[in-house]
Parts: sequence; structure tokens; C-alpha cells
Amino acid sequence: LDQLREAQEKNKEKPAYDGRCRELDAGERASRLAAGEPAVLRFKVPAGETCFTDLIRGEVVFQNKEVDDWVMVRADGTPIYNFAVVCDDVDMKITHVLRGEEHLTNTPKQILLYQALGLPFPTFGHLPLMLGTDGKKLSKRTGDTALQDYREKGYPKAAIVNFLCLQGWALDGKTEVFTVDELVKHFDPTQVSKAGAVFDQDKFRWMAGEYLRKEPLEQLFEHCAPYLVASGLVSQAELASKRAWLLQALALEKDRLHIYAELPERLKWMFADDRAIAYAEAALANVRKQADWKGTLSAYLEWLRPKLADRVAKDALRDATKAWVAERKLKMPALFQPLRCALTGEAGGPDLFDAIELIGSERALVRIESGLARMA
Repeated sequence: LDQLREAQEKNKEKPAYDGRCRELDAGERASRLAAGEPAVLRFKVPAGETCFTDLIRGEVVFQNKEVDDWVMVRADGTPIYNFAVVCDDVDMKITHVLRGEEHLTNTPKQILLYQALGLPFPTFGHLPLMLGTDGKKLSKRTGDTALQDYREKGYPKAAIVNFLCLQGWALDGKTEVFTVDELVKHFDPTQVSKAGAVFDQDKFRWMAGEYLRKEPLEQLFEHCAPYLVASGLVSQAELASKRAWLLQALALEKDRLHIYAELPERLKWMFADDRAIAYAEAALANVRKQADWKGTLSAYLEWLRPKLADRVAKDALRDATKAWVAERKLKMPALFQPLRCALTGEAGGPDLFDAIELIGSERALVRIESGLARMA
């Protein structure tokens, strides 16, 4: 058989079994086996054609002469996939098989085995391949390919189901976000496209965010909590002792999250050393664009101290700060860019007055003082 395959490859022929043992009589089989000759068990494919109605592709016909006498059991006694899967599906009373189009050529082999066993075969549907944005079959080179990869990254389960259903199928060309119940009601495999679907990572991330932001805050916290612990920002015990504070922070960040695993990165500014917070380069670049930012921030700090000492309410402090900026004929970024960098170290993030409330007046003042010395 090795020589046969080599000859076929050399002649650029399709690799195929030549049926050399097809017509062996029982006596020759027995003698060769008795001599210890290794042997496999093959399925003797009959003449004719094998037809079935594919849920997605419609009527499919295979000429049996194009189907090898395929191996059912290896020489060591272990079964081959096409034999084992039919046995499993019969045992589990499987009625429908939906799988990738690369399995299409396995289908006539499996149907022939069902027919040889005198059993009805299930309804088959062969889904188009998922493609990367380069138009090639999705692979690790272009992104994660296993569902578990996305589960571990913190994609909501319902978002995964929703997005996968849209790979080659659409309800009306407009609606994209469905509940699972809506998908059960509307999804029709006969309307799935035969063409490969592009797996758009950005769209998947957007859809995950749509689901995540609809979750009640307490439920969202439970989903994010393992990632907070894994990041080292909090311990398992601190999830309980700091729960109210963490929920307050999550409420500020909820609308900017796309996946559960993003929360630690969003909240790391809260846990930073107030005198040694790291400044993102983009945040520092925004600061440097502001003329005399140090003079502006220094003046604001002196104005802010008594306001925080008097526990001025957050909304009133925001309004008073805007009035302070207007009185000095400044634009808002002249103050807010250096203030954001000093408080959070980032170029973007939560409302600054929410941030002050979250970390507290004392920590906020220390961060601004440190920023005046370190952001230059």
C-alpha cells in the first residue's frame, strides 16, 4: 500500500485504495491471517450512488466509485472515526448532525454504514468554514479558534452563541443581538449561507459588550470577580470586604467594558501607589499639549483643598470646577488633561469627580501633588 501511494503521488493521482483484497475468498483470508499478516477491516462499498438532503446544501449526490473501501478497524483492533461515530450516534439516538463542510466527504461513508446496518441515517447539515479576515480558514495564526479560549477571556456565554449563529445566517439583515430564546425561535439552518463566513474579532468583542452591559450589576460583579483575583488586585477575602467599593468602581466602568477579563486593567489605577502611579505615554502627551499645565494644576489644587475638606458634593464640585475654569478663560482640557493624568495615570477613563469620590479626598490630593512633581 505504501508503494501504491507513492506511485499515485508520483503520477499526481488521487490517493485511493485499489481494492486488491476485495475479492479474496474466505480460505485465503484465513491462511494469511493465520500466518500473522497484519490486516485491517474495510467496508466494501457497493456500486451505485449515495444521495442525501443536506439542510444547508440541498440534494447531494456521491458516486460510490469515488468512495474508497474505507478502513473501519485498524490492524491493532482500534476503530476508525467513521465507524465509531456511527456506532455512537446510533447508541445516542442522534437525529441531526450539524458540522463543518470539511466533513462532507465522510457523509457517504457513514450513510452507507447506516444502510448496511439496516438503520435510518440522521439529517445532515454541513456548515461553511469560518474564515479569518484574510479570507483563509480560521487558524491560531489569526486568532483564537476554540470556544474555551473565549470563555477564558471572559466573553459572555450568550454572546458566544449569538455570534456563532450569525456566522452565515441572518434574520433580516439588521437585527444582530438576540436572546437565546429568540435564536431558538428564529434560527433556521436551511437559511445558512453555503459561502464561508468571516470571523470578525472586533464585531465579536462589540457583541460581547452589548450582552455584558445588560447584566445586573451584582451578576456582572460575580462574572468579573475571578479575573480581579487572578490579576492580583484583590484576594478572595477582599472580594467580600471591599465589595461595596468594587461595585461602585464597576458601575463607573460598566459602559466601557466588552469582556469580563478587561475589568482588572480598567481598575488598576485605583490600586496604584498614590505617590508612584505610572503614567501612560498617551496621558503624558495630552498633558504636554496644555500651556502652563503645571501652573493651572497647582492653582486648582489650592482651590480644591478647602472644597474637599468641606466635603462638597460630587456634582456641586464638578459645577464649581467648570466655573473656576471659565473664570480663568481656560478651555476644559487645560485643567482636565493634567488632572486626569495625575489621578488615574490614563488618557481616558471615568468621570474625574467620580474618580475623586472613589479613591477619596486624601488620596486624590496626594496624587495631584505627586503629579505636579512627576509628570514634567
